Amino acid sequence: MRKLNALIMAALTVLIVWHGLSGSFMLLEMNAGMSKFVAWAAMALAALHAIISLWLGARTLKASRGGKLYLRQNARFWAVRASGAALIALLALHGAFGRVRSGQFVLFEFTTARFAVELLMAAALAVHVLAGLGPLMVSLGVPGWRSKHDGALLFLAVLLLFFAAALTVYYIMWQWL
Repeated sequence: MRKLNALIMAALTVLIVWHGLSGSFMLLEMNAGMSKFVAWAAMALAALHAIISLWLGARTLKASRGGKLYLRQNARFWAVRASGAALIALLALHGAFGRVRSGQFVLFEFTTARFAVELLMAAALAVHVLAGLGPLMVSLGVPGWRSKHDGALLFLAVLLLFFAAALTVYYIMWQWL
């Protein structure tokens, strides 16, 4: 089950990067369209990942029931779980970002509340992905993952900063232009 979840996470990472890049370019008015299929496929994989992760997490907690939780030693484990729970809540709000009208995706007015939700989602996604990257690479059996870990972390961190920058520019355009 862990191997299946790892494969789902790898595919989900690719789809989220694709969705985030196309959405960011759309917000910056550099690209007119975004693949609806990618967004829905990512949502389906995210739901499947959440279900499997909740099941695996419950098994882990049940196995450690007799002992201590070792919160400090398992900070990465808990960071991934907490950020995942935040993502579940924030994804429901992210879906209310716009709608399709006459075959084109139209964004709703970008208020301060929507901006805050989107930035919180980007932050939760950053914590979730960056804290879970090492365990994902181990689960996939990537040899020498420690030497590749820093480059992958840097790449994902730069992408997430780009997503946040696109949201910020879009918010500024709504508020002051």
